[in-house]
Amino acid sequence: MNASIAARILAAALLLAGMAAAAESQSFRVEPRDPSTLAPVRVTVSVFASSDPHLQFDGLHGNQIDFLADPPDLVATPSFPYASTVEIGPLPAGIYQVVLLFRGGTTTARHSFQVRAPEPFLTLPEQGDGWSFEMAIDWKLPSGQTGQGFGVPLTDESGYFWFFSPGNIEVTVKILDGRPVNGHWWVFLASMTDVEFTATVSRCPPPPIGAPCVLKQYHSPQGINRNFLDTQAF
Repeated sequence: MNASIAARILAAALLLAGMAAAAESQSFRVEPRDPSTLAPVRVTVSVFASSDPHLQFDGLHGNQIDFLADPPDLVATPSFPYASTVEIGPLPAGIYQVVLLFRGGTTTARHSFQVRAPEPFLTLPEQGDGWSFEMAIDWKLPSGQTGQGFGVPLTDESGYFWFFSPGNIEVTVKILDGRPVNGHWWVFLASMTDVEFTATVSRCPPPPIGAPCVLKQYHSPQGINRNFLDTQAF
């Protein structure tokens, strides 16, 4: 192998290695954390590079949000963060991918997130015995205006509700199996509002049983910030 061919191979290898390293030196941020179909999504991509990589938004293609950047410099100099932000939407419900592509190559970095249609309830999955929990919140303003909270799941045991804006949490909920302790399911509600609301928690059997759900309600009056710690809920 002559020297010129070896030099080209080495240069290509260094380029690919640099691009791979750059793909690992990036970060993605999606705001709000749990986007809905009612509000735009703010997407920020950051990369570390020794010089300006001309990072830019390259369009929304179906469910893919593309960003482009120059490949990294091969000179061993200090790296600095460069960021690009775009506001998109509101977007239809679905799973989206943010894709960072380096110009002149195929190395990519990806980040996935889900956009949900807001639902006026929160469903927690089966809790080991086939039963599940559903929760709904009705709120009322002093003017007489009423509405429903929109539920967002966090884990199999918890979630939160927003009333007026997807990014503004009003009430969080956690439902725990306390039967090994006192024979009951526990319901914890943490309120971050003084708006009047009534929370309805339902414990529902699996469909084959055909029995009705068991309901429990919690009411917080107007002008009061009230939490609920019910260790004998069901």
